[in-house]
Amino acid sequence: MSVKITTRSLAITFIALLVSSQANCLGTNAGETQQSLFKEAEKLRIRNSPYEAEPLYRKLLAKDPNNFRYQAGLGAVLTEINRLPEAKTALDRAVALNPRDPGTRQALAMYYIRIDDKSKARIEFKKMLALDPRRNCHCGGVQAYLGLDPVKKPSVRQPGGSKGR
Repeated sequence: MSVKITTRSLAITFIALLVSSQANCLGTNAGETQQSLFKEAEKLRIRNSPYEAEPLYRKLLAKDPNNFRYQAGLGAVLTEINRLPEAKTALDRAVALNPRDPGTRQALAMYYIRIDDKSKARIEFKKMLALDPRRNCHCGGVQAYLGLDPVKKPSVRQPGGSKGR
């Protein structure tokens, strides 16, 4: 059996390879776009711009509704803008997707603080610390509000610090 290679078959193979490589590039660019969009949404959330962050999280979730980070981010910004039923839905979904994420637990604790349910906030805050005892969330005020002992930071002994005084 002989294989006959024609110009047409070479052209078809070339076009198929070109289309395949373009699809791979588009997938990479789409992933990079999702990642950069998430970074922007997180930056806005952290800078206390929830109204600007919300549409970005919604856009991310339209493409990947099962991403717990996107759900938790949306829940956090909705909590900040006092859209509490929507916030709870997003946060519950985030916890269902990844119950072991300390950031999600922290966002849920903040939701419970917002609705003044100290008991549930305390539970979520303790879960957060159990998942990551060294979590630096700058939440001493939250701990005081919840009646929890502050996290003890390891003491650093300064050389020659307290001798002779």
